[in-house]
Amino acid sequence: EVEAEAAKIQVEEDARLQAEAEAEAVRIQAEEDARLQAEAETARIQAEEEARLQAEEEAEAARIQAEEEARLQAEVEAEAAKIQVEEDARLQAEAEAEAVRIQAEEDARLQAEAETVRIQAEEERLQAEAEAEAAGIQAEEAVSLQTEALTLEEEEEARLQAENEAAAAKAIDDARIRAEAQAVAAKHQSEEAARVQAKEEADRITKAEVEEYLMAEEKARVAGFTAERYAAIEEPGERAFQILIDLGMVTITPDPDDPLYDHSKDNEFVV
Repeated sequence: EVEAEAAKIQVEEDARLQAEAEAEAVRIQAEEDARLQAEAETARIQAEEEARLQAEEEAEAARIQAEEEARLQAEVEAEAAKIQVEEDARLQAEAEAEAVRIQAEEDARLQAEAETVRIQAEEERLQAEAEAEAAGIQAEEAVSLQTEALTLEEEEEARLQAENEAAAAKAIDDARIRAEAQAVAAKHQSEEAARVQAKEEADRITKAEVEEYLMAEEKARVAGFTAERYAAIEEPGERAFQILIDLGMVTITPDPDDPLYDHSKDNEFVV
């Protein structure tokens, strides 16, 4: 009985120890599984964090790249706009300078024409004076010769003739004075016409016409006729003349030698 009890106790002890060993093994296995699962979760979180950081870095790099490209494009567009404005200002300055030069040449031409009229009037005045002086001398000589040879009656006739000749001389002198007055009036009229024309030409260049020219230039640029149109004209004078025609500051005078010239409108043009 003692041995049986001892054997029973031994069996129970072995079963308890085995159960404890199995329980410990299960616990250890569970702890190991939990550790491995924690490590896997940590690795997943680490991978997600790395992916997030990489995505943020790529997004930041893309944003910086886009901003840099936008900045470069804005600088290029601003530079192009500045160059266009400078080119427009240069062309406008050239056109205005050319207009001033042409106006100065026109003023000089009108002044030369007025001077020619004055000189011609002066020559006519001198010629009239010379003719009057010659007529007076001739009349005096005739009177002197006739006075010596004639009787009192003939002297009276000579006196009357002398008076008539003096009246003729006076008429010639009056004609000379009128010629001088006409010459002075012609000179003043030419100078006044030149001044009025210069003022009218200057008044044509108004702000509205400049704005209209700029708008026309913009339309021409859109249509493909930019500064190359004027640059294609090699002669500076012809280029400036074409610009003035486009501005409406110069009107081409009809050629009288043209077979198609309408002579019925000659009175509408002032020489």
